[in-house]
Amino acid sequence: KIKKKEALFDTLLTDFQKINEITFAPEQKQAIIDALSNRVSIITGGPGTGKTTIIQAILQIYCGLHGFSPYDDEAKNHVLLCAPTGKASKRMTEQTLFPASTIHRALGYNFENEFAYHEQNNLFQKLIVIDEASMIDTILASHLFDAISVNAQIVIVGDVFQLPSIGPGALLKDLIDSKVIPTTYLKTIFRQDEGSSIVAFSEMIKNGKIDDTVFNNNDLIYLPCDLYSAPEVLKDAINKMTYYGYNMLEDIQVLAPMYKGNMGIDYLNRLISDTYNQS
Repeated sequence: KIKKKEALFDTLLTDFQKINEITFAPEQKQAIIDALSNRVSIITGGPGTGKTTIIQAILQIYCGLHGFSPYDDEAKNHVLLCAPTGKASKRMTEQTLFPASTIHRALGYNFENEFAYHEQNNLFQKLIVIDEASMIDTILASHLFDAISVNAQIVIVGDVFQLPSIGPGALLKDLIDSKVIPTTYLKTIFRQDEGSSIVAFSEMIKNGKIDDTVFNNNDLIYLPCDLYSAPEVLKDAINKMTYYGYNMLEDIQVLAPMYKGNMGIDYLNRLISDTYNQS
């Protein structure tokens, strides 16, 4: 019986790759195997490493192993795809073609701080896929895990370097650091706009090692500066972009990782407003 199940898994995995015209890397295949063979598993990796495609494969293979299509109503009784925000859940739906929801909606939150599903009334689905887990705070995580049946399989997906939760806690990072849950680390970047070097450069920054070859592409200009010279470098960059025809409102966006300090959102907003807003 086990050998038959393994053979069916291999067939379903092969079919998924053929239909989608892809070949999974060993780390991606391992993520799928771990997700479908463990009670709880984690899949983590940066943008472009194939997390969404792996979720699609897990969904397809799980449904195939249990004898129904992911597009049948029966699948909704077995599988729950959820994420902490409406935007993330909508993206899951668009990319998997399977209905996903926010965690609050899945738990039946009624805006009176009450949940329809909880420790005494568990969710009925047997496979729970939780995307964008880095954004989940400890309070919501507690409600979610209390509501999941002990017989369900849980797949936690996310990137510890993405947006953290607004509330307290660092759920994904803490779960990975515990080394208790089987975790697959996706490191190879597969998805990147043709000719773009943004994702590769982001990975280099994250790893603290810059390869100068990344600057060979025309879509990226790197302006080195320190904390004190950065505002002037930013203004100079904006001046050059507007000189070459870029629109301040439609073409230019400034991102900052914090609110306070010389390169914080608050200071940069005041700087740009005072410099470019006409009185």
